[in-house]
Amino acid sequence: MNRQINQARRRGSVVLAAVFPHALAEPHQVLVSLIGPVAAGLYARSQQEAIEHLISTAADLGIDCGLERVPALTYTESIDDLVRLQAEAEAAAQAGLPASFVTESSLPFPIAGAVRVEDQAQFHPRAYLLALSEAMTASGTLVFEGTRVVGLNEGNPCRLTTSAGMTITAGDVVVATHYPIFDHALLFARMQPHRELVVAATFGR
Repeated sequence: MNRQINQARRRGSVVLAAVFPHALAEPHQVLVSLIGPVAAGLYARSQQEAIEHLISTAADLGIDCGLERVPALTYTESIDDLVRLQAEAEAAAQAGLPASFVTESSLPFPIAGAVRVEDQAQFHPRAYLLALSEAMTASGTLVFEGTRVVGLNEGNPCRLTTSAGMTITAGDVVVATHYPIFDHALLFARMQPHRELVVAATFGR
């Protein structure tokens, strides 16, 4: 089976220097209220399994990306937020995550409280991505950079159209984008894209 990846720009072109995957990316109180406790539990399980898959893949391929297991901490310095965080810790624990409410942390400043989730991870995403891409190329996968897909016609075979006017046919197509580029469910109306940037530096005294 031939495998092909079409990348709109360059591999890792918008990935920052570090990423901290954790299973508490979405407030579980909100998920429980929207989809119920069973589905929220499945979501939590999928997020934790994704972290474990990333860790095992890095180990299997010998990827040096600074990966380490660390707890995730969602904290507040205001006592006004404690009730909400306590409820979130309870909801996350009920969903099956190793979550708890704490009032102390290793942060270099005092906190009022936090939701702590064990067995999470941090790593250098670009180092991981490039090594993974090299492994896929070595196994026969074709990676085409600068190939933006703008159209998809489902069928047998499926047909993809690129911004350069080229047509790609495939028996199966996986759309692996954070933001849906083919949005039949109109999810764009419910999405709120944002990016959080952190700059770390050492200053001379």
